[in-house]
Amino acid sequence: MKIDDSSLFFTCSLLELIGRTTRQKRNAVVNTLGKKVIGHIYASAGVLHCEPIAKTAEVFIDMCKVPHGEFDNITSCKYDVPDYWTIGKVYARLIEDVAVSDVIDTLFKVYNSAVSDMISNYNSDFFYQSRDYIKDYFVSNDDSEGTKQKKPAIRFSGFTDAWEQRRLGEWADRYDNLRIPIAANLRIPGPTPYYGANGIQDYVSGHTHDGEFVLVAEDGANDLKDYPVQYVCGKIWVNNHAHVIQAKSKIASNKFLKYVISQTDIEPFLVGGGRAKLNAETMMNIEIIAPVNLNEQIEIGEFFCGLDRLITLHQRKQVEKTCRDQLSPDNDRMTKSTS
Repeated sequence: MKIDDSSLFFTCSLLELIGRTTRQKRNAVVNTLGKKVIGHIYASAGVLHCEPIAKTAEVFIDMCKVPHGEFDNITSCKYDVPDYWTIGKVYARLIEDVAVSDVIDTLFKVYNSAVSDMISNYNSDFFYQSRDYIKDYFVSNDDSEGTKQKKPAIRFSGFTDAWEQRRLGEWADRYDNLRIPIAANLRIPGPTPYYGANGIQDYVSGHTHDGEFVLVAEDGANDLKDYPVQYVCGKIWVNNHAHVIQAKSKIASNKFLKYVISQTDIEPFLVGGGRAKLNAETMMNIEIIAPVNLNEQIEIGEFFCGLDRLITLHQRKQVEKTCRDQLSPDNDRMTKSTS
């Protein structure tokens, strides 16, 4: 999408001047003028800038009946007040950096976001932060149109899509009392993973299903702040003390959901006394923030699964070393000498 930099710069500077003249917050100015008028200003900027900008501001104030308010960030400023051209440039750059649709739609989105108030606070240093900083702040805190889109500051290279906050039920399906007969083509060696209230255990017999799941304990957790969440693949038998979740294949990754659920504070959603329970319907309504790009979810899930494997391997080596030390000849002689 091509944006006319000069026209956008003039439009944003004019909006800033109108806001200062009428003592209105900038989102109020934008919403009062409306998209049709601002679109006209943007399209006609090449002509309008030939007139003194203060005169043009008065024309649109009168034409759109912009009321006078009490928002005065000029008088309240304790430092040097930035001119309206400077602030206009801040807005214009941000709009250019985050535009993914019509420039006027993006302008409204920016002016109706929390960032607009941040820019208007001349007692802070926000408005003269770097262009990338302001863009990242906007993206990370953008909920101006109810989309709840966010982007993390650190991510794998090659991914730029927004993250979205949705109910767990929009990312995954849930199964009750999963007991699926053995799949004829499934031959995974080793015991069937069994998930009970206290975690994954080896269960010699049971039922299997060839697929991937996230298992969340319903009750009996020893530490509610570290609620048992496990990712399993292949054979599975689940009792009625666990919720079985399977990511919707085209939009979510089980490994990612396992990680993000394990990082979610589950405790506020638990009900009951000594054996607090996580209600299935409540669980599926918990808000989960995830990348809209499935490949990014997969990379993140694989990364943390890799970390889990390394931690497990390290712990196993430590146990083996402890056992060797306890059974070493030197340790044996020392034991005899002290007996």
